[in-house]
Amino acid sequence: MNVFSAAVRKLTLQYLAVIMVLSLIFSFVLYQVANREITGSIRGQGRMIIERSGGFLDRREINRILQREQTLARQRLVGRLIVFNVVVLGAGALASYYLARETMVPLEKSVEAQARFTADASHELRTPLTAMRTEIEVALRSKKLSTSESKQLLTSNLEEVNRLESLVGGLLALARLPGGSVIKQKVELAPIVDKVVLRLRPISDQRSITVQTSIPQSLAVIASNDAVDRTLTILLDNAIKYSLKGGMIDIRASRYVKQVRISVTDSGVGIKPSDQAHIFERFYRADQSRTTSGQSGYGLGLAIARETVELYGGRIVVKSQPGKGSTFTVSLPSA
Repeated sequence: MNVFSAAVRKLTLQYLAVIMVLSLIFSFVLYQVANREITGSIRGQGRMIIERSGGFLDRREINRILQREQTLARQRLVGRLIVFNVVVLGAGALASYYLARETMVPLEKSVEAQARFTADASHELRTPLTAMRTEIEVALRSKKLSTSESKQLLTSNLEEVNRLESLVGGLLALARLPGGSVIKQKVELAPIVDKVVLRLRPISDQRSITVQTSIPQSLAVIASNDAVDRTLTILLDNAIKYSLKGGMIDIRASRYVKQVRISVTDSGVGIKPSDQAHIFERFYRADQSRTTSGQSGYGLGLAIARETVELYGGRIVVKSQPGKGSTFTVSLPSA
């Protein structure tokens, strides 16, 4: 991006200016010190020559010779300082450019990610709004709109409103994550897992999916209640969506060194290897035929889960085979 190239050049010049000012100050101080030493050394040599000659040598001639030597010594000193500053200028330019690039790279990536996120969000928002507007315009043009057709239209619009509400909620959650305050505290896992399972039970019961848990009562992590609740809700909701009817979901947790690993395993359709590298990206959605519940999302859930976990120094990984289910494992610092 041109704006970043200009910023890198400007920052490079600023860094280089600071380096050269410091180099020139150092050179000036070094010149003053070395010049005093040269002068003192020349004078000492002059006195020594005069004393050894016993007064037979012409003092004026000796002084001219010594002054010439002093001038040559100063010229050599200045030459070396010039070479030194030229080397500093070249090395400083390279170092300044490197530092400027390193300084700007995170900002550039952030702006690019924000631009891509805004473009994706705009596209996702436009789709349901366009669908709603089209349906309403068609209905308004109809002179014989029946009650059943009106109800069908309102039902369809309500579905789109619910989708928009889900999208906006996801966008707000993502927007809050980077800048929000991170509350770190001891969080007992068992009560939160039980609460999440209970909250999503109507959905799992509707599809005859059994959710079993194995969480030691004393197991705790360093995070926040909301973060753990949000992450587990996303993972369990995904597991239910992508499980076959009558399937089983297993939620387990165990301590491993200084971490606690929480795994959510489903017996669903699995994830293709080509999709596994991208499922944590914002707005990425795998093949829609994978969704056995007939529901479609916006590809924000797993992105929210990953960013939430990473805020607390944790990580989330997936292991999956098509047709054999998936296991999402969250690692968080143990309490």
